Amino acid sequence: MKKVLSIILMTCMLLTTFGIYSIPAAAVTDTVWNFDTAADASAWSYGGGATNGGVSNSILSVNANKAADTTSTSYMQSGTLSINIDDYEQFKIKIKNTTATTNATAYFYINGVWNQPTFTIAANMTDYTEYTVNVASYTGTLTKIMFSFGTNAAATSGTMYVDYMKLTNPTEQAWEFNTDGDFQGWTGQMQMGNRTVSGGYYSMDALGHSGSSDPAIYSPSTFNCSATSYPVLKIKLKNATTATSIGAYFQTTADATWSESKKVSIPIAANSTSYIEYTYTMSTNANWTGTFKQFMLAFGE
Repeated sequence: MKKVLSIILMTCMLLTTFGIYSIPAAAVTDTVWNFDTAADASAWSYGGGATNGGVSNSILSVNANKAADTTSTSYMQSGTLSINIDDYEQFKIKIKNTTATTNATAYFYINGVWNQPTFTIAANMTDYTEYTVNVASYTGTLTKIMFSFGTNAAATSGTMYVDYMKLTNPTEQAWEFNTDGDFQGWTGQMQMGNRTVSGGYYSMDALGHSGSSDPAIYSPSTFNCSATSYPVLKIKLKNATTATSIGAYFQTTADATWSESKKVSIPIAANSTSYIEYTYTMSTNANWTGTFKQFMLAFGE
């Protein structure tokens, strides 16, 4: 599935949105377990003190009554699968956890090896929450999924209500700066001043060059998405400086350094009075492979 990375920003500088959007080409259908059929658990089984509490109103109930021990956690496990995990970037699960635990693990059995990312869930929930696990870095044939909750040592008691689970691809990941004061993980280096988020804009002043340092801003370092799935980066900006180019530097999980070899540059209009959308074809850089994790946008580089 091909996708577009999209950034909207203004250079004086104002960043309004950073987003990832899908291009509807060769789309892959989500693999979903939504428990829409009463009494049908869709071949999921249970262990570690967890039992099937039944399926009703499109909700799977998993009852946990695990004593404190050191052997296992409460879990539910899929039937045998045959899924190309390369087709997907996310595993999503929507649950209401009425136990006291905050520990959860999603297990993916791929090419004979268990991959087991952990994540934190809310305890004693009164409503449903969706959790997302990134699977973009996995490759091969997925034959089992297991979802566990609790810890080996502690007792687990209560019910885990599961609305759905699915393997999917994001159609959008966006940083829209709609909350005043919330930078959403974006940072700037010393050549960027007066950084603020207000009125739907991330604004900053470019303070010029200092030695080898250009004015630059850094995205969060948590993308972890397939580079081949996102070949294009788009930026929409109004540039109120004299800068005539922006370099999009990137890091991957295989090479987490900033370098000229991992950069795509484009010219931009200086002292612009309106927003202009610019497009980077990231796939023209031979190092745009594997899993990318972070961007640095350098102005006037």
